[in-house]
Amino acid sequence: MRAPGRWKLSAGGVPIPLLPDVAVHPDYFADEVDRVWALLTEEQRALLQYAAGNHEAWAAYFRHGQAQRLSSTNGVPVVRATKNSEGCRLW
Repeated sequence: MRAPGRWKLSAGGVPIPLLPDVAVHPDYFADEVDRVWALLTEEQRALLQYAAGNHEAWAAYFRHGQAQRLSSTNGVPVVRATKNSEGCRLW
C-alpha cells in the first residue's frame, strides 16, 4: 500500500498525514493553523494560546492530534479473507 502525497504509513500500515512543522514546511503549517483557527469560537480566538504566531502551542496541538490518530488504529484486527493476501487492516 502506498500513502498519498507526503503522508507516511504507520507501523500498522495506516496512512498518517504529515505532521505540520513550521521550520520544514512553513506554508503547510500556516495552512493547517488557518484551517483549525477557522473552526474556533470568538472566545477561543481571543486566547493567547490560539494566536497564529504561537508556533509552540500549535506544534503541540498537531503532535497531540497525530498521537490520537495513531492510537486509534493500534490493535485494529486484520481482515481474514481470500482477497486479502497482504493482511490489510480493517479501519
